[in-house]
Formats: sequence, C-alpha cells, structure tokens
Amino acid sequence: MTAARPLEVLAVVGAMNRGGIETWLMNVVRALPPEEVRLSFLVHGDGPSDYDDEIHALGHRVLVCPLGRDVVGYARRLAGILRAEGPFDAVHSFTSTFSAVPLAVARARGVPVRIAHSQTDRRAVVAASGLPRRLYSRAATAAILRTMTTGLACTTEAAAFLFGPGAASDPRVRIVPNGIDLAPFAHAAPSLRAELGIAPDRLVVGHVGRFVAVKNQRFLVDVARRWRDADDDVTLVLVGDGPDREAVARAVRDAGLEERVHLVGLRTDVPGVLADLDVLVLPSLWEGAPITLVEAQASGVPAVVSHAVTGATDAVPGLVTRTPDGADADEWARTVLAVAAAPRPSREEAQATMAGTPWSLEHVVPLLRDAWSADRRGSGRG
Repeated sequence: MTAARPLEVLAVVGAMNRGGIETWLMNVVRALPPEEVRLSFLVHGDGPSDYDDEIHALGHRVLVCPLGRDVVGYARRLAGILRAEGPFDAVHSFTSTFSAVPLAVARARGVPVRIAHSQTDRRAVVAASGLPRRLYSRAATAAILRTMTTGLACTTEAAAFLFGPGAASDPRVRIVPNGIDLAPFAHAAPSLRAELGIAPDRLVVGHVGRFVAVKNQRFLVDVARRWRDADDDVTLVLVGDGPDREAVARAVRDAGLEERVHLVGLRTDVPGVLADLDVLVLPSLWEGAPITLVEAQASGVPAVVSHAVTGATDAVPGLVTRTPDGADADEWARTVLAVAAAPRPSREEAQATMAGTPWSLEHVVPLLRDAWSADRRGSGRG
C-alpha cells in the first residue's frame, strides 16, 4: 500500500527571525515529523533569517517571495511559487491584514485550505488612526472573510481584530493559543547574573522583546531612573534587538544608567535568561498574547504587564499583575518591587499548572494539524 504523502503547508511570514511568533512557529516545527507534515515558509526578505538553517535541517523549506513595489507583482510571484513548488494542502498566513493577498492568490490557484492567523489585537490603534487606515483595515477584513476557509487567532480579542465583530459566531474561526514546549523551562539554569556580574542579592528585572515603539522599552528607562533615585538595588536587563534599540541605549546613557540597565541583544538561551529574573516587565502599548509572558509563567517568574496585555495569557494564578491604564513610571517602579517581594508559586507548581492548560504545545499541535488537514478529511484523500 502506498504511504500517504505528507501534508504540504505554505506558511506565509515576513521572515523567520527571532521574534515572538517566529520562535513559536519553530516550537511547532520541532514537534512535526516532516514525513507527516512539511512546512514551507514563504518569507518576504531577500537575506537569510535566523532560523533558516534549522528549518532546512529539520526537513522543511524556506521559499523567498519579495514584496516588491506593488501588490500585483507580489501576487504574480506568489502564484508562480504555488505552481512551481506545490501542490499545497494549505496556505497559512501570519501576515495580519495583508493575509488578504496571499489567501486570494491561494484561492485562485485552487489551494483547498486557506488560513488567516491573527496574533494581535490592534483595534484601538486602528480606531485612533486616520480614515485611510480605518478603510484599509475594514477592506482587508472583508477580503479575508471572502477568501479564508479557516480563521485562527491566539485570543478572542485577536480574532475580533482580524475577523471583525462577527468572529465569535463564525464557525470558521477557532482560538488556538500560542502554546509552548514546557520542557526547556522546567530545569533551565540561570545564565545572566554571572555573565553580567550582578550580585546574588540584587533584584533583576527583565524585558524580552523586539525593540519597536509598541513594546515601550523607552518607558522602562524612566522606571529604572526611579529605582536609581530611590537607591533601590535593581538591575534592568533588556533582551532583543530592533530599530529602536539605539534610541533606548542613548536614553540609558543620557540618564546615567549604564551600570543599572543592560541591553544584551538577541539571545538563544531565553529559558536561562528567564530563570535569572525576579520579575518580567511588559509595558506594551498594545499586544496580542505575548509568548514571552507564557514562557515566564512556565519558568515560575512573576510578571508586571500593562493593561493592554490580554488576560487570556494568565495561565498560572498569582504570576501576572496588570498596571492600570495611565500608570506612570513611579507606579510601575512601586508595583514591580511589591511583586518581587510577594509570595509566588514555585517553578514546579507553575509547570504542573500549565501542563493542563491550552498554553502547552501538546494541546496546540493537534489543533494546527486538524486545521491543515481539513480537506483531506473531507475528501478521504491520503
């Protein structure tokens, strides 16, 4: 009997660098035997991405489709890739409102399963934008609803953003949390204090994320200034890279905080970084379901987050504290110190709690495979 060919899935992403959703996707890739599911990552940049080598080593692919200067040219290039590299069982787009374009091309090329995946809630941002942005968002949602066969979202809020107010009643829309592999966080050894020369009795507060305006790292420099002025023994560590990194570094220098604030760049040892933190801070201006927050809870690390971070990511009771809308740097500084001093679940207790929640990768992978294989189940194809 002829063995069934693997499911062929084209995942549309910007690039496979060390961002939140990309790192989550790599967790998924590592859990997928390529003889059962083969992922082809469609990237929009010409240069190599951080995860390219590992993707190839695991038996999956990276395909390049530059955005170019116009949507029509992009659509033609994508159609050519679908024709030359297919057939694909599913096209799964992670490009927010731009998903309208790859899904339309996929429908025209006869791809049976077309998935738009929402990872954030930007409704407040769109509402505060000008008329062109609001009209674009509305048109993109309408186009996505016409062309998708399935809509996935990490939270109900993210679903409402991309799929509109009818998302909750649309049978095509499903919630798939950004579940993680818990194992790397269960016994990770601390990796920051010794490297940075931080005393064992000093509080270490950390942020992990891309240096962009929405992540609000510049605000954390103001919080660190409050700790310095109060002579609190706190070190702030900022992990990541991005276009705003130099501006944040300059703010650190201007405030004279070089001994108290460390920008350590991209790290491959995030479990070890989290194991050394006393508190994670996420002052985001808007968010979806930050994977770093899920990882912190898997590490037993308490977090102080802005009101913009959805409560859907609260997997372990007692580990996440939200600041109210409009909280200033003084309030953040006080809240972080209070959370650091409060009792908390142990890492072992946090792991046991998360193992039974949808934030475990074991829960998520079957949901993705189910979505990708919808046409095979319906047609009986193997």
